[in-house]
Amino acid sequence: MNDPMNSVPGTRAVCYSLNSCASIACGLMITCFAFVESVIADDSDLKARAATFPAMPRDTADMSAFTTNAVTFASGAPFNDLEFTILDTDYMDGENGGFDVFLPVDTSDPVPGSDHVKLLRCALNTDLDGLYGSARGDRIILGTAEQGPFFLRGSDGMDNDYAVIQHMDYNYGHIQLAGHATDYGLVYADANDGCATDGWYLFYTNGISPDLVAFIYPCHDLEPPVSGNPPANTNIYCNSSHALSLTNSTQFRFAKPINAQPSIPGGVAQIHSNGKEIVDGLASDSDGNMYLVGCTDGNMDNGTDAANEIFVTKILPSGQVGWVVELPMSEGSILKDAVADATHLYVCGRTLGHLPGFVNAGRWDGILLKLRLDTGQIEAMDQWGNRGIDGYGNIALDGAGNLFVSGQGSPPGPPTNDDSYLVAKHRTIDLANVWRMIDPVNDPVFAASAEAWGGLTYQPTSVAGDGRLIAAGWYFTDGGADAFISIYEDLTNTTPARVNHRLIKSPGVSADWILDNAVDTNGNIYVVGYTTGVLQRPAIGQGDAFIIRFDGNLSNAVVRQFGTARSDV
Repeated sequence: MNDPMNSVPGTRAVCYSLNSCASIACGLMITCFAFVESVIADDSDLKARAATFPAMPRDTADMSAFTTNAVTFASGAPFNDLEFTILDTDYMDGENGGFDVFLPVDTSDPVPGSDHVKLLRCALNTDLDGLYGSARGDRIILGTAEQGPFFLRGSDGMDNDYAVIQHMDYNYGHIQLAGHATDYGLVYADANDGCATDGWYLFYTNGISPDLVAFIYPCHDLEPPVSGNPPANTNIYCNSSHALSLTNSTQFRFAKPINAQPSIPGGVAQIHSNGKEIVDGLASDSDGNMYLVGCTDGNMDNGTDAANEIFVTKILPSGQVGWVVELPMSEGSILKDAVADATHLYVCGRTLGHLPGFVNAGRWDGILLKLRLDTGQIEAMDQWGNRGIDGYGNIALDGAGNLFVSGQGSPPGPPTNDDSYLVAKHRTIDLANVWRMIDPVNDPVFAASAEAWGGLTYQPTSVAGDGRLIAAGWYFTDGGADAFISIYEDLTNTTPARVNHRLIKSPGVSADWILDNAVDTNGNIYVVGYTTGVLQRPAIGQGDAFIIRFDGNLSNAVVRQFGTARSDV
């Protein structure tokens, strides 16, 4: 039908189906008639509907009012957010690199998103984002061509399922929807309309009573930064009008059917389930087999299906799947890295829950698994954490019956600002811990979250197991983020020595991250990462990639910084 109000901004005609069957018995024939009543839904209708919703959540703590279970949450890492933004925790955030993809539902559910409220924060640290605009390009998927809109009413018939979106960049970010713009109604409503929260209310209106799909906070409504200082520019995510529009092809895009049989040159294997899989780490053995580790909300092993599972799978050189091992875990559990010796695979990660036989210490815990290469049988497990944020992101072997992990580590006692990173040693035979170092970065402008995710390298010496260990990562400061690299020796002692520690800091307010490290045969140490500042020269675009070569004492640095007008890593 034609839209009689298409010339009036903010209004549109909507048909609501009112199925009324009149059964007429005529011999053996029964006829059913469906009547459709046309109803006009304008801004006032949608604002009245918006006024019926409770106050929208603003942070993780608020989510307890929207779930009957313990709140699950995830926080990403620069340029590696998929495992945090694709698996559907109650709260999820992107990070300062931008270009995150949010898929906040279990796509294997009959009505994805039904009976759930999800809080999506497109960018976490507004100190950084307010200075270099890194939420650009975020993609929030609230519908697909294959499955239709997400967050529609579930079996209870109540409109208690929707996404809540914070820190969306009105210039560059976009929301993906199913169908067409005419299937939706979008209205800004505030306290003058009787609403508990000011913002944009997005309803699905095609053939049904308006059903809230998403609430989007105003572009200037930013959460307090990590440092507690006001954002440098509260309008950094705003367009000139501070407004959203369903006809703005940058802000809203409508899904097209995907090609179910894409051509992937060089591809050898595809693993999948009825849900979503995230591969976050891989390893190989001497026979050419590959091992992929990650997490899924589907069912890959045809066993018991759970809302979230961690998985390890073996891919043969032929491209066939050798075996798949899954462990049901709480949402937010992920595997990050793996390494193989002649007979076993060792895997590390983190969890908000617990492995069988273990108890969570209070927040994120680090986890370790040991599996047989031939069968995938799990032979040992270990879990560790304190009450703060902990987890393992890198793993390395010394060839002498030990493994090392690095990541985040909190000291005993109440959670703090997570000012320390973690390096630990475990025995490979049973994964028992040998020593654990929780070291601060020692920077006067430290603000929060020291994270040794930037690679872990074991450098052997003539004494088996008594080499050097190089760990690296980043941390937040009052005005950005800085990187660090540390060297440990005396690894066979009960307490190793941190013999060298160096910070990498661009001048002024900027962000520097080390994402990996390596050592060459001459003992030179290399780090690679991302910067928005000046390590060698000013960044060309949103940020540059960099590589730094040090000698074995972290001296004589040679820096190369390179990039384009976009963001490069």
